[in-house]
Amino acid sequence: MTSNPEPILLYGTCNWARLLLGELGADPHYHIVGVVCDPEYYRDAHFCGYPQYVFTDVEKIFPPDHFRMLVCGIYASPRERSAYYLRAKQKNYSCVNFISRNANVSPSARLGENNFIFGG
Repeated sequence: MTSNPEPILLYGTCNWARLLLGELGADPHYHIVGVVCDPEYYRDAHFCGYPQYVFTDVEKIFPPDHFRMLVCGIYASPRERSAYYLRAKQKNYSCVNFISRNANVSPSARLGENNFIFGG
């Protein structure tokens, strides 16, 4: 495990989030501090074994200058995922890129933020 894994929040509770949690949880570079969802999706204090928080007041618990997010939103809807991303940005969160250690990414690739690249 790396000495200082980055503390991150995962924003979204869809099936895509379950897959990301499995990948992120196995990566020593990240420490998942919790899962964030909109109030209408909050069902329990935990999601897949991680503490779950409502997005409305998340910045009071996890200040954006100390925590970053990975926004999954809804995989099948890029428009919805974009809306989730913009809500995170409005709260001043920066977003991580998750790139699997087993991914093949060209050294010349230019990435923005909030990308997921799985192995293979």
